[in-house]
Amino acid sequence: LHGVQRLWHRNGTLIRSVNYSNGVLHGDVEEHDGSGRPVLKARYELGSLDGPFKRWRREDTLVRGSYVEGWYTQGKRTGTWTSYYGNGGKASEGSFRNGRLIGGWTRWDREGNKRDP
Repeated sequence: LHGVQRLWHRNGTLIRSVNYSNGVLHGDVEEHDGSGRPVLKARYELGSLDGPFKRWRREDTLVRGSYVEGWYTQGKRTGTWTSYYGNGGKASEGSFRNGRLIGGWTRWDREGNKRDP
């Protein structure tokens, strides 16, 4: 495979767009559900996640939130990773270096109050 590959839902909605370079994921990846709602936006560099990463979830729970964003460097989480509730408030936040969590997670309830670990 080489170049952009697209997959369409039977209703005509684009559900996946990926880019390959000589059979290896390289470039932007976007996924949507059948209604066109975003599910994933990420970037690959020669087969490894590398760059901004965003994932949306259908459920909006106290543990996971509905949306998470962060950064990958050579396939490992790096920097600040944050998940959000459907109302836009932060659900949790943690920092990573070389794929490892530094310290712990900070968590909030839906009203924006910090929760005990």
